[in-house]
Amino acid sequence: MLSLPIGRRGARKVLFYAESPVKYAMFRPIQRLMAGDERIQFFFAGQLRGGVSSRRMAEILGVEGARPIRRGLSALCAFDAFVTADYDIWGAYEKGGLPIGRTPRVQIFHGASVRNGAVQPKMTRYQHLFVIGPYMYRAFVANGYFADGDARLHRVGMPKTDRLLDGSLDAGAIRAALRLDPARPTVMLAPTWLRDSPMNDYGPELLERLAAGPWNLIIKLHDKFFDPRFNIADWRARLAGYERCANCRVASDEYDAVPLLYVSDVLISDVSSIANEYALLDRPLVYLRVPEREALAERFPRVDLETWGQRAGEVVSGAAACAAAVERALADPAARGEIRRALAADIFFHPGAAASVVARCLYQILGLQEVRPAATRAQGAP
Repeated sequence: MLSLPIGRRGARKVLFYAESPVKYAMFRPIQRLMAGDERIQFFFAGQLRGGVSSRRMAEILGVEGARPIRRGLSALCAFDAFVTADYDIWGAYEKGGLPIGRTPRVQIFHGASVRNGAVQPKMTRYQHLFVIGPYMYRAFVANGYFADGDARLHRVGMPKTDRLLDGSLDAGAIRAALRLDPARPTVMLAPTWLRDSPMNDYGPELLERLAAGPWNLIIKLHDKFFDPRFNIADWRARLAGYERCANCRVASDEYDAVPLLYVSDVLISDVSSIANEYALLDRPLVYLRVPEREALAERFPRVDLETWGQRAGEVVSGAAACAAAVERALADPAARGEIRRALAADIFFHPGAAASVVARCLYQILGLQEVRPAATRAQGAP
């Protein structure tokens, strides 16, 4: 089938596709690392909930160095690689009769949660899977989707988290931008969305308790909390009052939580990927108790609460118990440190240097010799 010509003649063309902001956060460090290579041209396609176009989505997310392209048009063009962190992609991209259907597919994943939402049969449709860590790798093999040693499984890590460890973030500047009191510790509340979320049971009381504590409070709920299709409560309205609290910051529209994690002294979460990401900093975690495995398995059939689950921090039920656990975590931040470090080592390949590994793999897929910009070498990337 003929394909529509697009982009610079002779350049390798990479299309990145995203249907939510957090998915772009996964690709951004890779694209920035490779942006100076004139042999490669990046394109961006996506559609946010509500039908927001690729171009408008790129404007909202601040996409740099990638040319926005409409989804329909992109399906008719030939690319050298199709990269996404979405697990359910637009149906036209699956059609083998279209040029996009013959493009090598690369899955970079958007999370490393013990819910194991990424571990599913549809991943076998990808020619390349950039696996986040040993734990995910074992899950793919144990569930029979790939054999151990399958060349499609690339051990790369999570590029989004590199900044937690590579020295590129300025904690003082982040605190200043958020208007956080530097004399107070900072606590971050960041649960995922669950149908039976603890936030639905005691969320309002929890917010009140935490806002009254002797700390800064960052509130970062999963974006699904703000989608009326999934919630009876209006969480945006519930959080509005906390925008006016001197010690509270509502980060509803911050799609990249890494800077927020970097300035947090304690994280409160549940079974979200963000809890595992935070473990890279070896700082205290407090977990909101979630339903038993059987209840979670209705939505996440491969959820695993045994291997790591909520072992790396104190598990609580109720607002008062959570606030008390935060106080204990601040008083003894080294507690459970051995478990946190073991968790991080099992969840992530190449902590602090994953973007460089991903770039190396992409160069191989594109059939190009790797180029390492001087700026990247100066930052100490391997």
